[in-house]
Amino acid sequence: NQLPRDTLEKMTQVRSSGIIRVSGQATGSARARTRMVLIGNPPSASGRLNNYSYGIDAIRHAIKKSQDLRRFDLAIVLRSKDEMTAEMWAKSISTEGPDPAYSSFMCQNLILWAWTRKKDQVKWDDTAVKVLQEESAKISEYFRCDVALVEPKDMAMRLGRIAQGIAAMAYSSSENGELLWIMPEHVRYAASFFTKLMTRVGDMDLDIYASV
Repeated sequence: NQLPRDTLEKMTQVRSSGIIRVSGQATGSARARTRMVLIGNPPSASGRLNNYSYGIDAIRHAIKKSQDLRRFDLAIVLRSKDEMTAEMWAKSISTEGPDPAYSSFMCQNLILWAWTRKKDQVKWDDTAVKVLQEESAKISEYFRCDVALVEPKDMAMRLGRIAQGIAAMAYSSSENGELLWIMPEHVRYAASFFTKLMTRVGDMDLDIYASV
């Protein structure tokens, strides 16, 4: 919550252009191939999430400018009722029981594989492109409102990026492991996941907000 407003605006410029520029005693520029995860609490003036009519209001209060919020692909609200219980935490760190299906080494390699795919190695199935257009239109219509996270002209690109991440996580690849293939089921899952985060999780309630 103490992130200076102008710093967030500068970060928006970097995320839009994909280039970071430094000016001062030393000057230069470099590609900014990064993904950011921002975590925070409601602004101190408002106190608790329960003080907001809708979870999305807390997001908009923390990130006030639409152009800044538009650069986020996803947002999630977590309330105290969503916290892990002591029993859940104990199970998550327990070394007892069967070995995990995927080791940390395998997970790391999957991330590196996804990160090193070049533009011509990312392929969209023709049907997946059609499904992307359909699902994007459905979401835009369902959440028709003034919230930048569901801006219609951005939705296809936003949903496409989420679908590509899901395809990579599922290692949707050619036999030789060179190509990343995005299929219709990845797009449908991305649409379902996005809709769930915008509605039920943490009482985001963007659907209710949009209907008022």
